[in-house]
Amino acid sequence: MMRPHTDLPSMSWMLFSCLMLLSQVQGEDSPKEVPTPRIRCPKGSKAYASHCYALFMTPKSWMNADMACQKRPSGHLVSVLSGAEASFVASLVQNSANTYSNIWMGLHDPTEGYEPNAGGWEWSSTDVLNYLAWERHPSTNPNPGYCGSLSASTGKQQRSSFLPDLSILFFPISQCDRQRIPVSKKM
Repeated sequence: MMRPHTDLPSMSWMLFSCLMLLSQVQGEDSPKEVPTPRIRCPKGSKAYASHCYALFMTPKSWMNADMACQKRPSGHLVSVLSGAEASFVASLVQNSANTYSNIWMGLHDPTEGYEPNAGGWEWSSTDVLNYLAWERHPSTNPNPGYCGSLSASTGKQQRSSFLPDLSILFFPISQCDRQRIPVSKKM
């Protein structure tokens, strides 16, 4: 049965309202823990949200770290897709008796800054880049680098160490040849 022609404006308004509400709901980042389905991870790895995470204890350059992660089946440097995942990765690093302050993750700019407004940044795993927590936006960084790392900090944005307060995590930009320990994420 066809609706009368006069119902179209009200139906259009309802559809528009639903789409607006949907866009607001989808954009929120949930700080809640994601329940981990029962998955089997290799020894030395931790499960979170259907992925396995492993911390390598040998410092490497970003490129060597990414290659080491890819040697694991379906592995890459970690892509951090939410605040909850960032907190999980930070706690994984903090609980490992690690002394490094910045940890390699899969965020990098293969264009080396040639895309305007830091538009070249992407995850090495090809995950969609929706969640960002820049310590300092790449376009305003006086010491440009093209590889991202994870750092836990307070509002003072200290880079020196992982601090107990893991509620604020930043993605500092680093020179890709720096030696840092990587975190691997396996699909």
